[in-house]
Amino acid sequence: MQKTRNKQNKIRKSKVIISTIIIIIIILLPVGFLFGYRKIYHNKIHLGIKVGQLNLGGKTKEEALKLIKEEIAKIDRSGFVFVAQTKDKKKEVVIMPTLISPTDPDIIREILFFNPEKTVEEAFFLGRLGNVAERIREQWKIFFDRCLTLIDLCPSLSYQLDEKEFEKILKENFKELEDPAENAKLVLTKDYQPKIQLEKYGYIFDYQRTIEKLKKNLNFLISEPIELNLIPDEPKVKKSQVEPAFEKVRKILNLTPITLSYENKKWQIDKKRLGNWLEFSISTTQEKNSQLNNIRIDLNKEKVYNFLKTINLEIEIKAKEAKFQMKEGKLVEFQLSQEGLELDTEKNFQEIVEKIIKDEEREINLIAKKVRPSVSTEEIDIYGIRELIGRGESNFKGSPQNRRHNIKIGAQHLHGLLIRPGEEFSLNKVLGKIDAQAGYLPELVIKGNKTIPEYGGGLCQIATTIFRVVLSSGLPILERQPHSYRVPYYEPAGVDATIYNPRPDFRFLNDTGNWILLQTEISKDDLIFKFYGTNDGRKVEITPPKTFNLVKPGPTKFIETEDLPFGKKKCTERAHTGADAEFTQTITYPDGQIKHVVWKSHYKPWRAVCLIGTKKTEKKEIIQTIP
Repeated sequence: MQKTRNKQNKIRKSKVIISTIIIIIIILLPVGFLFGYRKIYHNKIHLGIKVGQLNLGGKTKEEALKLIKEEIAKIDRSGFVFVAQTKDKKKEVVIMPTLISPTDPDIIREILFFNPEKTVEEAFFLGRLGNVAERIREQWKIFFDRCLTLIDLCPSLSYQLDEKEFEKILKENFKELEDPAENAKLVLTKDYQPKIQLEKYGYIFDYQRTIEKLKKNLNFLISEPIELNLIPDEPKVKKSQVEPAFEKVRKILNLTPITLSYENKKWQIDKKRLGNWLEFSISTTQEKNSQLNNIRIDLNKEKVYNFLKTINLEIEIKAKEAKFQMKEGKLVEFQLSQEGLELDTEKNFQEIVEKIIKDEEREINLIAKKVRPSVSTEEIDIYGIRELIGRGESNFKGSPQNRRHNIKIGAQHLHGLLIRPGEEFSLNKVLGKIDAQAGYLPELVIKGNKTIPEYGGGLCQIATTIFRVVLSSGLPILERQPHSYRVPYYEPAGVDATIYNPRPDFRFLNDTGNWILLQTEISKDDLIFKFYGTNDGRKVEITPPKTFNLVKPGPTKFIETEDLPFGKKKCTERAHTGADAEFTQTITYPDGQIKHVVWKSHYKPWRAVCLIGTKKTEKKEIIQTIP
């Protein structure tokens, strides 16, 4: 009996020991697995993590970055294909992430900017944030789901897309295939009698949906062609809605001639011009509820503004900033400040609308406003500009005529400029609007299948030169962006800056506590900028730029364009080797503080570019079933 009990006790003890061992194994196995997993993937991205179809699991940051950059390089080479299909016509347009110019590299800019480093960082830190339980739970989800359904959890490609520019390019290239709606509108007969032209229904492409498709493809690294869809385009203003206001239109037209006056100057608005200004507009309430007939008679703002701008040429006195120059080591005045005068366009437009539409008056007095210069001559004594504190120069040898002209205009605009103590200087802001009225000449930019005139050529020569003078002065630089690829005008690589309004900009801070005078000059092919001010004792040393990671460009890229005869080839861009560039700026301040700034630039390899003439798309009747 005792033996039986002892045997049973031994069996129970054995079972307890075995059970304990099993429990310990059950506990230790996942713990051991997790410990081993964490050790193996200490410097690697967790399993199951993808960016689109690209599997980054088990890769180091460096390996993942290389893979993503390879995918981005494919996009840079091939661009994005957009296709529009009508009943009997199909048009295909390729839009590149970087817009290029056949004549001036300054206008080249990225409308799609990738940030592969940020993408890798997001992928690497998945499953590494939060407390231990949260990290394990996230790693578990990623491992078993493998980004198939956890779209919000898994990373997407990090990028910045200029949606407005993409939409603008799409419209420019596909507008010939559209048949947009037209509102009912007022027209004048040959004898200047008003009549209402019937509205027209039409079709347009859904550009917003197209952009959303593009963003989705980018998120998942999909490179398939994107088809544009036609949608109905309905007129907002219909003849039945505007007929009740027709008699009011007659009365307004019978007010002509209407006289606009300013002091002793007068301008008359005849029936033809007024009829061209008049239009029917729809209120916000009407747009929300199409059942409400809330149509009003209005004046076309753009047309009235253009007329006022013409008048303003006879009235305007431009404000002049006080501008100065250094001569024989002394600050001398060479342009007096002058208060300006101009028409108040917005107030005048409101006044014209009020007087003509509401009050039905024939006489309207225009309103002008004074424009004060920001820097006046009276302040000359407080400037304290005594000596040269910085110098920068660049060479534009080989520039075409238009580019030279624009460099000259930009340099003249900046010459004699005074920068206030503590001022955050913005080059885009100081240069202002870049157009024909400011004296600039256009260059061509390739956008899709078309080459379109655009202003801004030569102004990166201005940006690069001011970057160099600011570097030599040791002033804090707040914003600077290098070019996408190496531009011969700005060698050595690494000391260039690009601008385009509104972004990118070049900005710096005048932290000297004194005024700074900017002087510009052109000597043959050299652009020279000088800063004069009060030397506060800071010293600047700049190492020669070094280039590394050289990458050879691929084969010549051929781009189809409708702006060349069919089959004609025109090569516009030569190849440039990609590289990274770097230099160090050391600033020693009077109090002994030393500041080291490492300036880094990355330049893509750039293939030679040739344009090939293609047949223009003939406009056909658009017939498509609208869902």
